Amino acid sequence: MGYKILNHHLVLILLIQLFLWVTIINGRFIPGPRSGHTATLIGDKIYFIGGTDFSLTEESDIFYYNGIAWVDLNNQVSGQDADMPLQLGNTASNIGGLKQDLIFFIGGTRFSIIYQLDTKTNKITSPIITGSFPNRDNLIFMSTVFYGGIIYLFGGGEIDTKTGITTLYNNHYIFDTINLNWKEGGLINAPPPRYKHTATLANGIIYYIGGIQINNSYVSYTSMSDVRTVATLAPGNTPGPRAGHSASLVENKICIFGGSFNDLSPIESIAMLNTSTLEWSIPHFNNPRRPNMPTLPNLVYHTATLVDKRMLVAFGNDTDNPVNGYRGLNKNFYIFDFNNNEWYITTADELTDPSSNIPKLFT
Repeated sequence: MGYKILNHHLVLILLIQLFLWVTIINGRFIPGPRSGHTATLIGDKIYFIGGTDFSLTEESDIFYYNGIAWVDLNNQVSGQDADMPLQLGNTASNIGGLKQDLIFFIGGTRFSIIYQLDTKTNKITSPIITGSFPNRDNLIFMSTVFYGGIIYLFGGGEIDTKTGITTLYNNHYIFDTINLNWKEGGLINAPPPRYKHTATLANGIIYYIGGIQINNSYVSYTSMSDVRTVATLAPGNTPGPRAGHSASLVENKICIFGGSFNDLSPIESIAMLNTSTLEWSIPHFNNPRRPNMPTLPNLVYHTATLVDKRMLVAFGNDTDNPVNGYRGLNKNFYIFDFNNNEWYITTADELTDPSSNIPKLFT
């Protein structure tokens, strides 16, 4: 089931495509800022793929962070699809395979092709997929979760780059990463068509939060009190609506960070949903390095990766910094330490310095 809306910002991104900034400091690779990328944690490495800095090229950037260094894989990847096309708005960079050492790329501007990166060999291929593959030219900003070798995908939008019209869907897809099989799931009790939302798996339940949706032909931002498992209202100190945010599961709470609402920053940068009580709360974080800077950053199209109880927020657009008709790229990194509710501003270079006074993600 599809509905159509205009999305000028995404059209601009798709037409411009990307050239990712790279800096070499003292012989070390340091990645440049970007937006709309993905981040996937495997073992003690966070793999970053794709994104845009609004310049020109047609291939995706691939690198990882292991707690002590940034490692560039652009000249190391091999395979039939080593020059993987631009990955932008693809929402499935999920682990999979028998040993859970593969990263699968589904969706984005080339929805008809699934790519996989073998993190043991750095080989990229397009495996042969069986089953009923959806007939879509592109499908952007879906949500995904991974469990037991299966990737569950929901929603997304198909954009016509000539007209700027985006068709939203509430289709449910299931991809078996072990048997490489694709099928459509049922739509019973499915949320309305939406995209730029998040999906989080907690205790066997998938929670769909936020995003832009269409209900009875009306385009709107989804209320953060409308948390979709089947259909449940979440009381409490409900945060403001948003799209393009991130979601991370911290013990039994879903941490929502960033996003934008009508191109503006949401009132609360961060919020926590208790999956046991379905109540929202707004946590208070201190900045021990900058105690006089209590305000959290406002980002959109970033990634948030949880390692133990520390969350690394990387890249994205700074919604408080208008540049070139949209938003300036975020050049900082942020670590949220849920052990003591502290947050730290840092840089890509400082993250490689073992003597820096910031929490270590990998120990």
